[in-house]
Amino acid sequence: MQSIKFRIIAIMLVLVFVSIVTTAVLGLINSDKLTDEIVMSMFEDQLNSNGNIFIDYME
Repeated sequence: MQSIKFRIIAIMLVLVFVSIVTTAVLGLINSDKLTDEIVMSMFEDQLNSNGNIFIDYME
């Protein structure tokens, strides 16, 4: 009984992981603008942790 439950859980996790990866890859291929916004937001978050001078300069 336990092996069947673990197999079902493993299959569900794999399906979720594959769907996340495919949506991420399709998003990267289709919309460069969206990925640019994501990269910029990550970059700004990193700058926020270091200091606000660069963000004021960028704006």
